[in-house]
Amino acid sequence: MIDKFNETAWISIVLFTADQSNFRYAPSLFAYPTFKQLNVRTYVRFGDERGVYFCSLYTNDWLVAKGGRTFGLPFSQIQMSQLEMEKGLRFSIANDFCVNYFPKNKPYTPSKDSLEQFLTERYCIWFVRGKHIIKFPIHHENWTLQNVTVNLDKRESLLQAFPLLETQPIAHYAKEMMSYAHLYEKFAIYKN
Repeated sequence: MIDKFNETAWISIVLFTADQSNFRYAPSLFAYPTFKQLNVRTYVRFGDERGVYFCSLYTNDWLVAKGGRTFGLPFSQIQMSQLEMEKGLRFSIANDFCVNYFPKNKPYTPSKDSLEQFLTERYCIWFVRGKHIIKFPIHHENWTLQNVTVNLDKRESLLQAFPLLETQPIAHYAKEMMSYAHLYEKFAIYKN
């Protein structure tokens, strides 16, 4: 079911660069090359477990896209780039979407029961594959965030399904986060 904060459902666009992706205990020499990802997600709950559900996933790496689709995740490969600027970052997705973001305060840990905690402290991905509801557990430390000023240069085909982006988005930035993915579990049977 959709998980809500103060009776409101949320959709987030998360941009990141993945670096040093590797199997646990494997030498860093075998780390997967750096890739970029954009995911459009909403927030869900299955029983007492809160997680995320991906509406769509984009990456600049063909093998990541192919591997994700094999698991049943809605991955597409698309051109992406990231540029560090004097006081922020510029993230470009093909010719459809470009965002500039500028951190504007000191890093902080979101307080308990805050919107920021609701949006970030999620420890599983839920998705449907065939008739199975799949749980993909993840683990990470608590997020350290900064509020940011965001400028969206283009809002074309990639984001046409999200007209609410016409308003100024709530945005956060994290310099880095180490996360661990675990083996997925077939959690339940999905019935229409």
